[in-house]
Amino acid sequence: MLIRKKKIWVILVIGFLSINTLNITIELNQVRRDSGYSQLYHIKEPENFTPKASASQNFEIINEIFTSKLADFAAYNQFPETYKPSIQATYYALYILDALGYIDQINPQDITNYIMRYYDPESHIFMDEYAYRYLDDTFSTGYYRYYTYSSILEINCYAILSLILIDRLDLIDIQDAIDFIWSCLNPENSTNGFIGQPYEPNLRYDYNLASMDNTYFAVQTLDLLMEDWTAYSTEKARIVEFINSLQCIDSDLIRFGGFWNDRDEDHQSLEPMHYEPSLLSSFYCIKSLEILDLLETIRINDFHEFLAALYDESLFKFQMNDHTIMKNRLDFIGTALAISLANTTGFTSYNQEQCSNYLLNNRNTLGLWSAGIDISNYELIDTFQIIRALNECHLLDSVDPQVKNEIRNGISFFRTYNNNYALLSHYYGSMQTINSITNAFHLHDKIADLEIPQLYDHIRKGYLSLMLSGGIEFSGFLAIPDIDQCSVSFRSLPLEYFSWWFYPHLNETNSFNGNKYTYFALDSLKKIFKLDDFHLQYDLMNVLTTVLNSQLVNSSYKNYGGFMNRPYPSYRLERESERIVFEYSYYAVRIIELIADYLDLGDFSELLTNKVAFIDYIEDQIAETSQYIHINLTYTSNTELILENTYYMIYMLKALNLYYLNSQKIHNYLLANIDYGNIKNLYYCYKISQLIDLEFQFNFILTQPLIQQLYCDQCDEFYVDTSHSRISQEAFMWIAEMALDHELEIECQYIDTLKLGSLNNIYCCFRNMFLDDFGPESSARFESEPLGTVELEHQENGAYTMEFLIPEDPACYPCIDGVLNIRYRSKVIGTYPIHLDTHLDQNIEHNMKQEERFLRFEVNISRKLNSVYQPVSNSVVELEIFKNNEYLDTKNFSRTDYTNFSRFVLSSPYNANYSMFYNVTLIDNYHPQGLHIFEYEIILEVEPFSLRLNGPVVALFGVGISTLVVGSSVKLGRKIKSRKAGNEEQEEVKERSQKNKKDKGKNIEPSAQEQLDSLQESLFGNYES
Repeated sequence: MLIRKKKIWVILVIGFLSINTLNITIELNQVRRDSGYSQLYHIKEPENFTPKASASQNFEIINEIFTSKLADFAAYNQFPETYKPSIQATYYALYILDALGYIDQINPQDITNYIMRYYDPESHIFMDEYAYRYLDDTFSTGYYRYYTYSSILEINCYAILSLILIDRLDLIDIQDAIDFIWSCLNPENSTNGFIGQPYEPNLRYDYNLASMDNTYFAVQTLDLLMEDWTAYSTEKARIVEFINSLQCIDSDLIRFGGFWNDRDEDHQSLEPMHYEPSLLSSFYCIKSLEILDLLETIRINDFHEFLAALYDESLFKFQMNDHTIMKNRLDFIGTALAISLANTTGFTSYNQEQCSNYLLNNRNTLGLWSAGIDISNYELIDTFQIIRALNECHLLDSVDPQVKNEIRNGISFFRTYNNNYALLSHYYGSMQTINSITNAFHLHDKIADLEIPQLYDHIRKGYLSLMLSGGIEFSGFLAIPDIDQCSVSFRSLPLEYFSWWFYPHLNETNSFNGNKYTYFALDSLKKIFKLDDFHLQYDLMNVLTTVLNSQLVNSSYKNYGGFMNRPYPSYRLERESERIVFEYSYYAVRIIELIADYLDLGDFSELLTNKVAFIDYIEDQIAETSQYIHINLTYTSNTELILENTYYMIYMLKALNLYYLNSQKIHNYLLANIDYGNIKNLYYCYKISQLIDLEFQFNFILTQPLIQQLYCDQCDEFYVDTSHSRISQEAFMWIAEMALDHELEIECQYIDTLKLGSLNNIYCCFRNMFLDDFGPESSARFESEPLGTVELEHQENGAYTMEFLIPEDPACYPCIDGVLNIRYRSKVIGTYPIHLDTHLDQNIEHNMKQEERFLRFEVNISRKLNSVYQPVSNSVVELEIFKNNEYLDTKNFSRTDYTNFSRFVLSSPYNANYSMFYNVTLIDNYHPQGLHIFEYEIILEVEPFSLRLNGPVVALFGVGISTLVVGSSVKLGRKIKSRKAGNEEQEEVKERSQKNKKDKGKNIEPSAQEQLDSLQESLFGNYES
């Protein structure tokens, strides 16, 4: 008896204009009022939060996130988004809370830790991701590329102003901060303002162009840091002259009296489509002069004329500027700014109370503001600019406390996992997050748990089909489904959707529309079984045409053959060709594959506009050395980006049936660059190894604790790495996929050889790189045809075990072949083959003796069943007879049953003149093909002999007779010597007798000498006669 303990690896198989405004439902508002803002999102009330490893088991963590996602969707009719915090947004939120009287309710240490994380003590400046994005700006001529409000100077001002609000200015050197701000003053000419970074004469023109948003925040911050302006009277005069030069003094223009934001009318240094002069650019100018106490230097009456031209006395509001296209799109901001500027400059030709009421009565259900009455998109900057304006006029003092509390609660939607703030509300769920969550539910067989009709309607809102400039048709999806399609943008340009270039400073590219989000949407629709509905309503061929048209097929441009983010007119191809990144082609391929498969269009590659150019484009990106193969990303050395894009490269080559790379070199690259502290790194190592069947062994000792190390229990999400610097909602899908689709290590113990009627015990445990327990919805079952299904019991330690009886059933003999199936919900997630050898407890005795002209065979068989030795009443014993190696006959033994055994007897005549072979076989339910009991063989060899006569007596001179008698009992597994037969039937019979000797038994037979004596007697007797 052997206890079998094995380990086996198996593959787990779980396995841009129709108008749709953003609806924040009454029910949501009711939740806010009834439950309080702490329950409005998973972010808890501010506490002393320190990211820590959860004590929960890995499976419980994953399952808890699934539960929280369902609760989120039930509450908000979508999946909330976790946006990146920023110093800019954190300052906006702190200012709002301070103005409302709630600054004491924030956790200053969390704010401090976050802000100081981005402080460089050597350069004495703050640099977050938004500041780095500013350095990646391209200032593309004729197309807006300027990242407003997030220059290096402005980020540093936001940080300093935030530290002032929480009384932690002691953490920085104030003089260093003052020096840095002054270093951003452009010294060219006698009049100039501040630029977004320290001035250098060789900076690009756009970087050295002073703007009023930079100047306003510089002046405001300097005024708080310095005792007075005495030491900087020359610089102060230059700034004042600069501001005055920005006022429009052409009385023929409707903009007369207003202020520009910079001196270059062709350069949009404020927001997209923010035409100047405007109230915002005027605010920066006038408020700066107010701080400098030189407001009288401007033409105030001209400015009042500008204000009057923008005032709507019937609706008690101000437009932001005079452009018809922007009417009612920024009127909330414009009205607030106008109230503040009117108060500063003494403008009285308006109704302040009615204008204030207009603002307070037009908040959304979160208690906050959008930019204008015709725009439902709302951002933190909108509420900040309105609150700032009202606060400076001291109008917040008369606001109802309940209104203030509602505004405070609304600001909680912008709070992030580390109790800091993002530019966008959690309510703006993204198409990428929808896809990540949908895939996680799909992988874990939980799609039925989702609210599919509501989710489909949510995704569908993100679809946009329109004609772009240059006659380019776009049919695809936006990054955010619920955005107001009348204004497909955000004023604050959040990093998640506005990062147009890949450069070393930031290493990511994001846009608000394109193939990437179209793929996320279509893949999600497929997962929730709604692709049919979408195709019937919108026609997938339109989407396919858009994607195919996004391939760059003009060979005169860089990245020829690759895909752009979306189609562009010919006049923009040169610029857009520079912006092509590798992932654009990957998502284009995934869309074309998906639609080609759904519409049965054949090989997707045959649909490409220029297949050869596309292949060449991919191959041009491959970097190969003597040791490694990976993607060549010229703009970054970031390991995770290289791994991600290497996966894209391999996927596309395999999709094209052109994968030819040296997999060992790829394997080497993974080994050299794997980082067990970064989940994105691990995920793409896993995806690559899975895609090309690498035998890549992950270190379970390092991967198993990672889930708990990365888990943020305050928001039920995962950090990207163990530094806890950033949350990624993709990480949940990455972990969910690897947890149920990675190779599973199974350890199984059982008795592999045993008697029928005895007990066996199967013990198994299993794990993969993340899970060693798959929760109560997992099961382990031993399934075989004779035994059916044996359910193993789940133990507290995560193992599975079960003791079960091997029945005395012929179907269980001589072996049982089955499989241990490990299931998660309804899916088999792992298999382990099990083979059991079984044997019967039976005695077999046999003998053979010679009678006159007969051989008498006798077999006694006793079989133990139900713990008692019994006769074999349903058994048959056969004798196969061969003469001179030719099949002769088959005869059945007669059977007599006794109390505890059966006797089988047969007498068979024989002829001594021939070689004879006898084979005795037992046939019954346990041995339907026969069990070989014993065989008996007589081989006759006659030597030449001579006779001599001596007298009358005939003497027998010599007789040479050689007789060989062989009788044998063959044990289980012994082979019988093969013989020739006269025909196929005879051969088959003998072969059957040779292969059916399976069981052990006690065999009684005549000795070799007795057989020889008997044979000689028979032979000589015949001779004498």
